[in-house]
Amino acid sequence: MGGGTGRLARDVLDHVRAAAPGVHARMRYTCVEISARLAGMQRATLGAGGAHAGRFSVRAATGPWAGQGLAAAAGVHARAGSRSA
Repeated sequence: MGGGTGRLARDVLDHVRAAAPGVHARMRYTCVEISARLAGMQRATLGAGGAHAGRFSVRAATGPWAGQGLAAAAGVHARAGSRSA
């Protein structure tokens, strides 16, 4: 699971701006994305000159877990076919 199109990020930032402007002024929201296409959609959704300019960024996923999903990023591992004895 990743940042998708950026709508959730926009909604979170919109809510924080409305509910706690001081927090919004100090915060940064960073998506870590493996897809260049989705990273572009996230940037388009949040817009460089919009209400959240300077608060949102997208980084390319790197490292041994890149591309393996949220479970790998969180250190969750499952063994297929394992059974209790």
